[in-house]
Amino acid sequence: MREKLLAAIATVEKDTCYFKPVAQVKEKVLQNALNKFARDCAPEDVVALMDTTFLNSGKDGYLLSTTHFYSNMEKAKLPLVQLRQVELTGKKKDHILLTCADGTATEVFGTVYAQYLYKAMNAVIAAVQQDAPAVEDMTAPKEYRVQPTMPTDGELAEEQRRMAQAEGRSLEEEFALQQQIVMALQETQWALIHNDAAGALASCVRAAELGDVDGQKMAAGMYEAGKGAEANPAQALHWYLQAAQQDDTEAQKKVAEFYFNGTGVPENKAEALVWYKKVAEKGDATAQFNVGAMYSSGLGTAADKAQAFHWFLLAAQQGHSSAQHNVANLYRTGEGTAVNMDESFRWYLQAAEQGIAASQFNVGSLYLGGVGTVADEEKALYWFRKAAEQGHAQAAEMVRQLEAPAEPQIITEEAEEPSVVEKENLTKSECTVDEEKSAKAAAPGQAAEDLYQRGKAAIQAKDYQNGLNDLIQAGQQGHADAQSMAGYMYLKWKQDKAQAFYWYSLAAQQNNALAQLYLGEAYRTGSGVAQDYAAAVQWYQRAAEQGDANAQNNLALMYVNGCGVEKNNEAALQWFQKAAAQGHAKAKEMAQRLGQQTVNERFAKALEALKAKDYTTALQLFTELAEQGDAAAQYNVGLMYCYGNGTDQNFEKAQEWFWKAAAQGDEKAKEMVQRLEQQTVNEKFAKAAEAYNAKDYETALPLFTELAEQGVTDAQYNVGLMYYCGKGTAKDLDQALLWLQKAAAQDHEKAKKLVERVQGELDDLKFADVVKIYKDAYYSDDLDKFEKALQTLKRAKENGYTNAQRKIDELAQRMHREGSMRLSPMTSFSWHVKAAEWGNAEAQATVGGMYLKGGTFCGTDRDLDAALKWSRLAAEQGIARAQYNLGYLYLHGKLSEAEAVQWLRKAAEQGNEEAPALLSLLQLVTEELYRRGKLAVRDEDYEDALKYLRIAAQRNHAEAKKLLLELEKRAEEFFEKGEAAYRYGERDLARDLIKKARALEHPKAEFLIRRMGVNAMLNPPEREAYEKGDFKTVLKIAEQGKKDAQFYAGLMYYNGEETGVDWNKALEWFLKAAEQGMPEAQYNAGLIYFQGNHGRGKNHKKAHFWFTKAAEQGDAEARKMLNDEWHEHWEIKK
Repeated sequence: MREKLLAAIATVEKDTCYFKPVAQVKEKVLQNALNKFARDCAPEDVVALMDTTFLNSGKDGYLLSTTHFYSNMEKAKLPLVQLRQVELTGKKKDHILLTCADGTATEVFGTVYAQYLYKAMNAVIAAVQQDAPAVEDMTAPKEYRVQPTMPTDGELAEEQRRMAQAEGRSLEEEFALQQQIVMALQETQWALIHNDAAGALASCVRAAELGDVDGQKMAAGMYEAGKGAEANPAQALHWYLQAAQQDDTEAQKKVAEFYFNGTGVPENKAEALVWYKKVAEKGDATAQFNVGAMYSSGLGTAADKAQAFHWFLLAAQQGHSSAQHNVANLYRTGEGTAVNMDESFRWYLQAAEQGIAASQFNVGSLYLGGVGTVADEEKALYWFRKAAEQGHAQAAEMVRQLEAPAEPQIITEEAEEPSVVEKENLTKSECTVDEEKSAKAAAPGQAAEDLYQRGKAAIQAKDYQNGLNDLIQAGQQGHADAQSMAGYMYLKWKQDKAQAFYWYSLAAQQNNALAQLYLGEAYRTGSGVAQDYAAAVQWYQRAAEQGDANAQNNLALMYVNGCGVEKNNEAALQWFQKAAAQGHAKAKEMAQRLGQQTVNERFAKALEALKAKDYTTALQLFTELAEQGDAAAQYNVGLMYCYGNGTDQNFEKAQEWFWKAAAQGDEKAKEMVQRLEQQTVNEKFAKAAEAYNAKDYETALPLFTELAEQGVTDAQYNVGLMYYCGKGTAKDLDQALLWLQKAAAQDHEKAKKLVERVQGELDDLKFADVVKIYKDAYYSDDLDKFEKALQTLKRAKENGYTNAQRKIDELAQRMHREGSMRLSPMTSFSWHVKAAEWGNAEAQATVGGMYLKGGTFCGTDRDLDAALKWSRLAAEQGIARAQYNLGYLYLHGKLSEAEAVQWLRKAAEQGNEEAPALLSLLQLVTEELYRRGKLAVRDEDYEDALKYLRIAAQRNHAEAKKLLLELEKRAEEFFEKGEAAYRYGERDLARDLIKKARALEHPKAEFLIRRMGVNAMLNPPEREAYEKGDFKTVLKIAEQGKKDAQFYAGLMYYNGEETGVDWNKALEWFLKAAEQGMPEAQYNAGLIYFQGNHGRGKNHKKAHFWFTKAAEQGDAEARKMLNDEWHEHWEIKK
């Protein structure tokens, strides 16, 4: 889902703000978003974030997870699978309206990003709906289902969204289209119920033309079967193709079959192969077999045994018997794969066990020759007999040879190419005879018995002629077993069918079951007698009634095919079941197939009764099938009880049958079980709610309790609420807590809140004395009482009072409000400080601000350290004004600029109006510092250049960082050239270059200067004179107009060094240096005007002028003075 959502939003053209994939979102920004408006979303579930904050903090915007859409402003959380529609609303189209499947709508304020958000959410909804389950008609197994119902609104909306996205239609157009399809299908159903085949065909064709797959398949089926119109294979193929092109597997199978057989279209084996492969690739075993057969025979493609082997093997692995036989053949011949007789034997055996006669013959051959397995003549004979029972001539010959005196020859059958298209129709089967079995007849006499035993022993010793002579003599004396064995010897050894028939007839008349079985077979095949199905049935019947499994199986087949007897599947099923009970494998298989066919026929009768509105008959038939375990019938019986068709409406019985069908995996039955359970819950809940609203609490409480015990969350909450309020019962906080916690455990939000409240009240009862002290303080205006209560609560908290912290917070908040209402600044300050000390964030912010400002109206002196402490505590708890104050304290040097910027951004994100202005000012100052540094580089004033550029670089100015790196290279270049000049004796050039290198702080420049002995040259003379206190020299140089000397002269007059304090003279020299652009002198001039200590009074206008001049050159103290003009004193620049 993550990849689909990312692909969806990637298709939308980006706006200024857009959904950024989570991999591109900074960890801190993502954490801010989760903490702010998506607390219940795990970080690993986040797909994308649309951050709409000015400073990209992540605290506002929209978040997309793998399951939900989150919006900060509306605090919205919408499940993606429930979203159905998104619309632009508002006069300026600056809102979007998101509508869910249940009809609820949420309006999201998008401002300038509304257009982008509208497109993005449409793409998201389309992506989600592609994975939503498609709408399926409630069609029953075996083609019909009782009382079909339409999809829910939510399912229909999901399907409409998916189809509209695929076809490029609007949702409104798609909805109208789906309505037409639904109407057409309903009309089809109605026409079928009323036996109007023509009307049904017209309606389903209309649905088909609108692109509905089910309509297309239904139209194709009706044209194929000639229902509602003459059979039209071409039209059938047309509609099967339409459905197949929408990837419907059943339709694709039919298209392949039509092309293969040339039904409704010229035969086209190549096209048939294309469609068979589409189905085969979905794992269909029959289609895989057919593809293999076509590759093997070169039908529709060049013969390719490797491809044939590949597809046969896939089908064989799914239990397809014919495919298993062919895989064994290919392993034996080495076509399409390497020769492997072990594998060949293994696959022949699997096919043989499923009744493939050719495989049974080959397994016998491999056992006989010991190829691919250990030689075993008994097992070989067993499998030859199995094949022979199915009419396999070579197998019958091998049985004769193994039982005859001559040495048998090993015969291996070549692979027979199976039919390309398999069908499961019941067809005539060859009757089988078990030569090992004979019925016991009454012994006619001891002499005959002795002859029979001697003849039998002779045959076992392979003395066939003498054995047969003894059997004939015994038979002539009326020994039934001897007669039967004589018939067998004439049939198998002498191959004289007439004599065989004679002797079998004699034994059959004496109720010898084996002989009766043979006579039935002889009359059925015309072997030794004229073919007579009726006589065959008669003899099969006599043998079957004696319990002969083969006779029971063959008699059943006669009933199935209507040979010699009227066709009767029920009678056939009874005889198949009797034979199967004795272990007859083919009978067991046929019983299963015929049993299912019988069920289908009875199911169809039930449906016919239903269409005729004979609900009583329909219910009876469905019930009979349901009691036999048919899941579809169980479901339909449930529906009839649910709707009261053919019986009184009975939801309990309906639920019982739905449960049985659901236990067999019927999905619709499972859905009905859930619906009925929910319906029962809803009815009980409505009844309880009605009683509650009527204030009949005694009735409501037991009803809600019953539902609560079943796990109904709202009922659990209501029970808890009634115990809490004492409605319908005495107030019981323990019981209230029990039920509320159960509801809260299922994410019931109201229950979660009430749990805290009930727990608090239980704690209050336990700590009643503490609560009394708390209340006394809360409603008083005595600060001492507050202090006492807070200390008491603190001790109670340590002793396990869980409600203590909440009450501490309430008292602290109360003190903060009390402080805000006090007229006396001192009293107000005391209340605020006390509230701050007990953790109230608003009070901490207030105290920080009062310390920052200071003065009479604040009730305290200014204390920047205290302001920093309290503002930081409040800022860390998210108080915007405290965050701003921290940023402001940077101007007073109380924290780093980086930290100041961080706090100012947080304040701006929360809407503090002053923070953005201060942030902008800092940014402007950074640019100005870079500009000054760049000019200083140009003027080769490297000391100033480094000073300005380093500050700008510390503020993350990229160009400043780049220029600093360039200056490092320049310093190295100056040093290397200066060193070279010094070595070559060019002292003046060396001195100039080394001065530049030292100004750029080259680490080796000082060492070289000491070597050169030019330290004195590098110090300005006015600086040396000032440091020595040589006022005359400083003044002399100053009078020459050098600004540094003028600045030092101002300092000496200001400090009274050598001259005595003279602020007018100091101001005079500072102004001269200031007018030459020296920021330190500009600041000092501004400070003298601000303090008014030059004897002419304060002049804030001129002070502001010079402070501004200095600030423009990056002077930090000047900026502070501009912002804090209430300072009474500021240190003079030196």
